[in-house]
Amino acid sequence: MLTIIWKKYSYILVLLLLVLFISFTILLKLDTNGDQYQQITVEKGDTLWTIADKYSDHYTMSKEDFIDWVGTENNLVSYQIKAGDSLTVPVKNISAYENTDYQLASE
Repeated sequence: MLTIIWKKYSYILVLLLLVLFISFTILLKLDTNGDQYQQITVEKGDTLWTIADKYSDHYTMSKEDFIDWVGTENNLVSYQIKAGDSLTVPVKNISAYENTDYQLASE
């Protein structure tokens, strides 16, 4: 009985399993940190330590771990960064208003 079902529906079962596997893989990929982490542009005078200090309220790891994470995720050969470099930091995206100093104009 089981062999008859397998012979009749084997292609459908294999296709169904393949679709489930691909769907699961895509869901896992979408759940990764792609847009969870913030992209920043290095400003003049910034170092990895000053960036770690700047975002210290927004992450839970030690500063050393923060710096190691940034170095690894951004494929830094050395920990030297320069103004204009774009870095991904392990900080959830923060709205532009939280991250910018601004003053409202009044009449």
